[in-house]
Amino acid sequence: MSDYRVSIISDIIYLEQIQESWDHLLEKSASNSFFLTWDWIYAWAKCYLKESRKLFVIVVYDKNEIIGIAPWYVEYVPSLNTTRKQINFMGTPESGSDYLDVFMKKGKEKEITNSIYEYIMNDVRADWDCLTMTDIPASSHFMIHLINRINHEGKYIELTRGSYCPVANLPKNQEDFFSSLSKNRREQFRRHLKMLNSTGQISHETYIGADKKSFDVFFHLYKKNWGEECERFQQFIRNYSFTTHGKRNIYIDLLKYNGIYIAGLLHIQHNDSLLMYLMAIDKDFNPKISIGNVLVGLCIKEAIKKGLSSYDFLKGEENYKLHWANKINVSNNVYYYQKRLIPLAFAVKRQIRNVGKLLLR
Repeated sequence: MSDYRVSIISDIIYLEQIQESWDHLLEKSASNSFFLTWDWIYAWAKCYLKESRKLFVIVVYDKNEIIGIAPWYVEYVPSLNTTRKQINFMGTPESGSDYLDVFMKKGKEKEITNSIYEYIMNDVRADWDCLTMTDIPASSHFMIHLINRINHEGKYIELTRGSYCPVANLPKNQEDFFSSLSKNRREQFRRHLKMLNSTGQISHETYIGADKKSFDVFFHLYKKNWGEECERFQQFIRNYSFTTHGKRNIYIDLLKYNGIYIAGLLHIQHNDSLLMYLMAIDKDFNPKISIGNVLVGLCIKEAIKKGLSSYDFLKGEENYKLHWANKINVSNNVYYYQKRLIPLAFAVKRQIRNVGKLLLR
């Protein structure tokens, strides 16, 4: 047993008190993802925590230093005429957060994982039924050490393939990048850009930070694609942007044609990477021109000009993402079930569903 102290945060008031320690640990960890920053997680909690969800944030201390954080919540899920208490990552499922993980002090990952394991398997065992970590990076130290510990004890843990995040690693100049693309991708971008320029006047506008005008334009386009169902999500993004004390990590890129906005991208800059978080396009515009691809190409050119190292398309296997990317980050889904009737019944139901898929092949 280690000398580490483990505690749990179940009230958002106490989450507010560790903001500085949270971001300091994250920045120094191997899991430094934008979607794990305190501001993002806190904004999600304020918007999406409800009666059926309870904070379940595990914090590991070495004396008074925070060295590990599991950003979890427990959801009370109706299941088989009863309720299943399921551990999930904060930031899911509503906000589409990627690269979620349990983040820890470098060099101490195995010991910290064991401390979290001992705590949830003993001290708070009654508070949960299933541990569900969807789309955890395949390189996660926590996942690797957790699986090894569970396998060593002869227990069962389910591991399945998660999502793919295509990434374009960016060279120092635009010519090198575009020459690395397939001939079709390179020529389509240039041809469509030329077609736009030859039939009208186009402009690429970039707005940095919390700008009401650009948000209104972007979400007007976005609502055309997704309808009223995006209202709460839109409010979440606005709340995050307008309450992060002037942090300039949200970028909205808009494509204007003859004075009318026809496409938009909502980007997040984290360190030296640009993350393509949301796309909104006017589907009624010329179907012969892929305006989304045109805007992506223009944004990549600007990212290279700024000296950024990567353009991350985040989760998704859409063809256009794969055509631009030269690297793919892979994630896994991890499920662990306690040996009790409710979680075991759920596990059996999942396995029956998987067998059914196999038989239908």
